[in-house]
Amino acid sequence: MKDESEIREVKVKPRDYQPNEAELEEEIYIPTTPEKLARAALQQVKIVEDKQARTLYPPPSNRLYFGDCLDILREEVASESVDLIYLDPPFNSKRLYNAFIGNAQWVAFDDTWRWSEAIDDFHNIVSKPGPLANTMEGLRMIHGEGPNLAYLSYMANRLVECHRVLKSTGSIYLHCDPTMSHSLKLILDGIFGQKNFINEIVWCYKSGGANPKRFFSKKHDLILWSSKSNKYIFNPQTEKSYNRELKPYRFKGVKEYRDKIGWYTLVGMKDYWNIDMVGRTSKERVGYPTQKPLALLDRIIKASCPPNGIVLDPFCGCGTTIEAAQILGRKWIGIDVCVNACKVIEKRISNHINNFYGEVEFIGLPKTANDAKTLANLDAFKFERWAASLVDGMEANKKQRGDGGIDGYGRLAIDKGKFIDLVSQVKGGHTNPGHIQAFNGARQQVGAELGIFTCFDEKVTQGMRDTAASTGRFMDVPKVQIYTVEDYFIGKTPQMPSHFV
Repeated sequence: MKDESEIREVKVKPRDYQPNEAELEEEIYIPTTPEKLARAALQQVKIVEDKQARTLYPPPSNRLYFGDCLDILREEVASESVDLIYLDPPFNSKRLYNAFIGNAQWVAFDDTWRWSEAIDDFHNIVSKPGPLANTMEGLRMIHGEGPNLAYLSYMANRLVECHRVLKSTGSIYLHCDPTMSHSLKLILDGIFGQKNFINEIVWCYKSGGANPKRFFSKKHDLILWSSKSNKYIFNPQTEKSYNRELKPYRFKGVKEYRDKIGWYTLVGMKDYWNIDMVGRTSKERVGYPTQKPLALLDRIIKASCPPNGIVLDPFCGCGTTIEAAQILGRKWIGIDVCVNACKVIEKRISNHINNFYGEVEFIGLPKTANDAKTLANLDAFKFERWAASLVDGMEANKKQRGDGGIDGYGRLAIDKGKFIDLVSQVKGGHTNPGHIQAFNGARQQVGAELGIFTCFDEKVTQGMRDTAASTGRFMDVPKVQIYTVEDYFIGKTPQMPSHFV
């Protein structure tokens, strides 16, 4: 029997990995410490993944991941396993985007960037000599070390992983707008190669009656399409081209058609697309601020993903890509760092699937209180992001260090046109009445009417309950409430004002 100090972790390879003879002869030991056993149970398919051993394997089912797409791509998605990538990432708009679940308003995502948070991203790219490193150094000269370079560094690392997971016949469609499209195009060229850039697609849409005084109204987005190689899959699409004066040409060998507008021919689809955006009265609308229309993704998937192919959306938001892929019979992988976005997707896709959890692997979100405890032990920040969003209307604070004691924010409508602010704090370990008192002070400092303190049931003491009760009441509910993980899993919700609409 070997001494415990000699026992080492198993390097578990991807699911269909075939070991060579030398590896078969290796003596293998299983992890024995509680933390390693917990990690093995949570991650299921690996304890330590050998990055060089990633091989091609098809996902056994559709997958929805909660987490940062950079981590998920690196740890969970095999090299050359995806046929099509569509991504609609933040645009560097320097805005905070809100969404709605019922009457609850929550922060869908914060599209602001700080250089201090992206220095590692930048140096991770420039430390590896090559076209992309040169591109990023050039972009540093143009933009300086500030928000723009922070955003581009964030994107560059994720696009590198997108390139790795894409099949040689695959394509990537990067959705952006003129804010950063010119710089993103350079990054795509640095990763995929300029020769593999295919189209700049212009999506034109109608929206509100803006009347700018110093520029033309901005009513289009850009979709940059690059391929992994010149062997990319493309299924040509057609569109109507109406004849002059809407009358028949009667040219020899040319098929003409007629609809209620007039006569037309079918021609190859152009690179500018007039597709209505998801307006306030649209049946597709789910309340997500940057929701894209199904017609847009239907066109992209039909053009560049083969039947039974795999579509990946690493910023899947409210799930338009996923729904379009599901309708078209493609497999899909969706990733989002927003808990509420995952909730929206679950509800949306359930309309097309009889048994959501039977047909979809939902990875990263705890399904039981014990799962939540395991997550808290393994990844405190990921647990915090999840637990800060348990209450409808709450979303995790993007800043997880130096957050002033506020782990989540939200707004609730209590009357027509009247909202109140909520904040939350999460503790996955030790708690005491002092934590409640400090959280109440943080709540008061940011001016929030209500505070939700989340922890595990076993950590709640009577002293904590007394301290929460002493904070007073807003309307007819306590200003600070203790809401446990166990409460969430039995369907219990915090008290809300009786005027809550």
